[in-house]
Amino acid sequence: MQDFVGRRLTEFVDPSDPSNLELTRQYVRSGFRVVDRPSCEADVQGNPKVFLNRMIGIVADGKLVRTWGIQRDVTEQVKLEEARTVAETALRRSAQHFQLLVEQASDGIFLADSEGRYVDLNSAGSNMLGYTREEILQRSIADVIVPEEVQRLSPEFARYDGGAVTTSEWTFRRKDGSFFTREVCGRRLPDGRLQGIVRDITERKKVPDALRQSEERFRVALKDSPITVFTQDRDLRYAWIYNPQLYWQHPVLGKTDDGLIGSKKAAALNDLKKRSEKKSS
Repeated sequence: MQDFVGRRLTEFVDPSDPSNLELTRQYVRSGFRVVDRPSCEADVQGNPKVFLNRMIGIVADGKLVRTWGIQRDVTEQVKLEEARTVAETALRRSAQHFQLLVEQASDGIFLADSEGRYVDLNSAGSNMLGYTREEILQRSIADVIVPEEVQRLSPEFARYDGGAVTTSEWTFRRKDGSFFTREVCGRRLPDGRLQGIVRDITERKKVPDALRQSEERFRVALKDSPITVFTQDRDLRYAWIYNPQLYWQHPVLGKTDDGLIGSKKAAALNDLKKRSEKKSS
């Protein structure tokens, strides 16, 4: 206490600090009375401090002769508030960045509450269903899938309870009444909400369909042909043979020409196959 007696307030308060200047202005403008106004000061070791001030001035003959005041050290509180503000700003920016990524996604991304009522979605989701965002937020999952698949919802939600991430196909009904099938990757979030990512797999499904059609045409073309078609792995073991006229094709699988006709007879044939393989690679 004795360290403060006889010393001016300006020895502890930085007069160039904006908050201190504002405190001084408010003190004078209010007739020498302020309540809970901040000031930035320094302790005897020179460490910065923040105080809340309550001050009242004693005026005699039109002059300020004395000031009574109470200060409360709020330095740590201010630091916590500043840290929280920084964290909230970073979180807000992160959320904005995440929302931008979600909006740019080509997959439909949906969020629903634990009962299946929609609470959020991206633009791709509303576009694929033909509804506006506001219209979908008034609906549930059961409202946008075909009636015969509604009974699948409860078992699917139960699978989420164990922390599972499931992938399955569902048939949806657009606003105009048309239907379409999509792959849905679903899970339950830690807060209990349901997340579904709806993906168009039309092109992906065309690949195996086209492959099956190609194989079928190939089999039809070879059905009555005397030609034998086969594939061998890098060790020249037979992996696949096709000729419906052959009765011995299955026992050959997994074997080499060396094992079938002997190394001497197979040498020239193996050499030809290896040279052909080098050319194709």
